[in-house]
Amino acid sequence: MTESTINESMVRVLTKHKRRQVGYRFLIVSSALLLLVVLATVIRFYNSLVALRQDAITAKYQIDSAVQRRENLFPLLVEMVTTFVAHEDDVFGYTNDRRAESLRPRWPSSQEIEAWAESAKADLGSVFTKIMALAEQYPDLKTSESFTTIMEKMDAVENEIYEKRLAYNQAVNSYTTSIRTFPRNALAALLGFEKEPYYQTAGRIEWHIGRDPQGPQKDANRK
Repeated sequence: MTESTINESMVRVLTKHKRRQVGYRFLIVSSALLLLVVLATVIRFYNSLVALRQDAITAKYQIDSAVQRRENLFPLLVEMVTTFVAHEDDVFGYTNDRRAESLRPRWPSSQEIEAWAESAKADLGSVFTKIMALAEQYPDLKTSESFTTIMEKMDAVENEIYEKRLAYNQAVNSYTTSIRTFPRNALAALLGFEKEPYYQTAGRIEWHIGRDPQGPQKDANRK
């Protein structure tokens, strides 16, 4: 074998070795880039789900805050009604007119009204209905400035609860859609994201002062 032949063989071997190294490097770089793309996609998807879930959590806290404001207003309403009943008792207590006594309204006792505040924790809507029935029967109570002011505040809070409940359910819907859409559902399950429940309002006041009595039914139909 001549020296030139040996040199040519060595050149071919070196060339193949260089090509093989270039191929390995290309494969390593391509794999690294693909891994980075996959990792970036997972991170972006994870962050988007965290943001959507946090939106739902924030919306839930806003509902709870509005519900708490409503619960804080209710004792004021009970106190105002109790004061009104006590005043009416005093007015009728000062007369000896039997006819006036016979026309005296059958007020619930102050103790009964105060008990409403406690029972409202379990069934706010039922207790509120009793107070509104009392107000409808005795216009002086319904038209009193204190009663009207508290009812307007409660009405505003109830509207706020309704709007925030819609916002929360919309946020939950966006989040749920993201974790259930294929192929994201598999990745969401792998990352530990679970479904958030839709909000069901408990003890919702079903009547507002100055509204059509059919209003609550219309609201219920919109749910």
